[in-house]
Amino acid sequence: MMMEVFATGSKTELVLNILMYSDLTRWEQKRIRHFVNMIKDIIKQAHESNRILLCYNPILTISLACEYLGKIGNCNKFLDIICLQILKY
Repeated sequence: MMMEVFATGSKTELVLNILMYSDLTRWEQKRIRHFVNMIKDIIKQAHESNRILLCYNPILTISLACEYLGKIGNCNKFLDIICLQILKY
């Protein structure tokens, strides 16, 4: 359910805060890829329409996204390269 809310573009910070309590190592590969792609889409959005800038605390949102990408990269070596590319962007 949280991924559907995250995909709509509303409450991005809330969803990332709630995901702190989830165990990403137990997620299915499909869900992890979907989550990584959603973060990638947020990062690549134009400045005028970027969801992060609409958040209450954009720095927290960026930090949480980076933390999740790091955790996913540590748990899944296949996605490690993709996560590192997103973090460098």
